[in-house]
Amino acid sequence: MIYKRSSELFDKASKVLLGGVNSPVRAFKAVGGTPIFAKQGQGAYIYDADGRALIDFIASWGPLIFGHAYPPVVEAIKEVVERGISFGMPTELETEMAELVVSMVPNIDKVRFVNSGTEACMSAVRLARGYTKKEKIIKFEGCYHGHADAFLIEAGSGAVTLGNPSSAGVTKNIADNTLLATYNSIKSVEDVVSKNSGEIAAIILEPVAGNMGCIPPQNGFLEKLRRLCDKENILLIFDEVMTGFRLSKGGAQEYLGIKADIVTFGKVIGGGMPVGAFAAKDKIMSYLSPEGPVYQAGTLSGNPVAMIAGLTMLEALNTDLVCNDDGINAPGIRALIEAMNALGNVTVVAPDAPQSGMGHAVTINSTLYLNKIKTREGYLEYSCSGTPADCVKLAINEIFKSPPDLCVSGINHGSNASINVIYSGTMSAAVEAGIEGIPAIGFSSLDYNWDIHLEPAIPYVKSIAKDVLKYKLPKGVVLNVNIPTNNPIKGVRLSRQARAYWREEFDKRTNPQGREYYWLS
Repeated sequence: MIYKRSSELFDKASKVLLGGVNSPVRAFKAVGGTPIFAKQGQGAYIYDADGRALIDFIASWGPLIFGHAYPPVVEAIKEVVERGISFGMPTELETEMAELVVSMVPNIDKVRFVNSGTEACMSAVRLARGYTKKEKIIKFEGCYHGHADAFLIEAGSGAVTLGNPSSAGVTKNIADNTLLATYNSIKSVEDVVSKNSGEIAAIILEPVAGNMGCIPPQNGFLEKLRRLCDKENILLIFDEVMTGFRLSKGGAQEYLGIKADIVTFGKVIGGGMPVGAFAAKDKIMSYLSPEGPVYQAGTLSGNPVAMIAGLTMLEALNTDLVCNDDGINAPGIRALIEAMNALGNVTVVAPDAPQSGMGHAVTINSTLYLNKIKTREGYLEYSCSGTPADCVKLAINEIFKSPPDLCVSGINHGSNASINVIYSGTMSAAVEAGIEGIPAIGFSSLDYNWDIHLEPAIPYVKSIAKDVLKYKLPKGVVLNVNIPTNNPIKGVRLSRQARAYWREEFDKRTNPQGREYYWLS
C-alpha cells in the first residue's frame, strides 16, 4: 500500500472525527481513495505521513503565497506567541494590520477582522441588509461564499426562481431570501432584480469565479453589474477570499477596475492562520456595532497570532525592492538578492557591462534603455545602458507604477575594494535613489571577501533591510553600511542601533550634478 501510514491515521481519525476529517473536502469523496495525511510543509512541498515529498499545488487552499513555513511569518509568530496568544482586548497589531489593508485595497475606509471567510461573508450580508433595510440577496450559481445558511442555496426548477436549500438544516424562509442568477449573464440578474424590485439588499459574487473552476468575468459583465446596483440601490459585495491580495496587491477591485461596496477576505489575509475580514467605506461600516445597529462580535477576532502572520505576509506582498550592482552574477550581489527576496518583490537592475554577464542593452542617440533579461526565482532582471545611478533612475521611472519602498545597492568587488570604486560604482545607485526620494541602503565591504564570508553576510543584510522597512528610514536618506569581516556582532548591533540613528540629523550632501541627498553612515 502506497499510503500505509495515512490509511492507518484515517482509520483512527474516523473513530472520533465525523468522516475522519474536519472539513468535508478533505475526505476525498469527490476523487476517491484515502485522504493523504500531511506531516510537514516546506516551501512548495508537503511531506506526508508516509515520508513522501509532494509538490503542493493547493497551498492550504490559497493563503500560502510564499509557500509552507515561510521563514518571516514563522519567526514573527514565534516572537508574538511568547508575549501571549489571545487577550480579548485591543492590541496595536490590529491597527497596524488594518492600516496596511486599507492602504492596499481600493475603495475602503474601515475594516473588521473576523476568523474565517465564511464569517466575513455572513457578516457582510448582514451589514448590507442593515444598511439598505432590505432583506433579499442575489448570489450566483456555482459561486461559494462559505457555509452560512444564506449561501447554501441551489437552483430551483424554473429559470428565474427562488432557490432551494442545498443542505439539511437550512430553513425554507432563509432560502426564500436568497435569489439565484447565472454568472456572466447580466440578463439573468436584471430579470431577478425586476421580479424583486425594491427588495434586494446586496449582490454577492466571486469577481473571478473559482469554486466552479477558474472563470473570469466576461468583458462588460462586472461594469454592467455595478451600474445596475447603483440604479437599484443595491450593494455590490466582492467575495475576495480567493482573489484578495493574489490577483493583485489590491485584489480584484484594483486589477479589474471595478469598485465594490463591501469586500470580504479570508485565508490569504492571515498568512495561513485562521482569519477573515470585511471592509467598506465609512458610511457603510458605521452601521456596524459598536457604532451602529448591526451586531457582530468575536472573542478571537484580531488575535495577535493571526494579525502578525497576516501583517508579515502582506508586508512582503506590498514591498517593492530594487537591487543594484555592477556584477549581477557575482557572489556578493547574489547574496544581496537572496536576502532581499525574502522580504518583498525584488527587481534587479544592473549596468550593461562585461562583468555583469547580462549581455548588452541598446543605446540610441545617447538615450538610455532598460533591457529585460529574464524572470527567475521570483524576481526580474534588467540590464541598463548607463551607470548604476542611471539604472536606478530608469527603474524608478519606467518599471514601477509607484515609487519602490527601498533601494539596495551592494558591493561585489571581492576583497580589498577601494573607496573610489565603491563611490563611483554601486554606491552611486543608492545616492541616486536618495536624490529621487527613495529610502536607500548602500552595503560596502571594504576588505570583505565574498567567497569566504558569503553565508554569514546574508543575515546581516536581511536584518538591516528589515529594520529599515519596519522603522521607516526617512525618504531620501541613504544609509551606508559597512559589513564587518571579523566582528559579526557589529553588524547586528548596527541594525538595532539604527532605529535611534534615524532620528538624528543627517549629513546633507550634493552629488556631482549639484542635486542634494542625505547621508547616514
